[in-house]
Amino acid sequence: MCDGEKDCADGSDEDGCAQLCDTPGAFRCASGTTCVRARERCDGVPQCPDASDETGCWSPTQECALRCDAATRCVPESWLCDGHADCLDHADEQGC
Repeated sequence: MCDGEKDCADGSDEDGCAQLCDTPGAFRCASGTTCVRARERCDGVPQCPDASDETGCWSPTQECALRCDAATRCVPESWLCDGHADCLDHADEQGC
């Protein structure tokens, strides 16, 4: 679903995908045709056809510059003010 390819004959597997890109915190895949939910980015399972939702992710060797999403997400300094919201409330993009 929402991978830019119509797998169902009627294309129903792609219905509503455009709205997903308008959802706060949604991540647009590098291919530009697909968006994934914020919680699916950096979850260890590629949802983007090009796996771009799993690139540039935090690793245990990096320190947290900001904890957000009820302290469940650790944002490294390199992700702050990078033009992409990594926190659901966009806290990593505020005050830039």
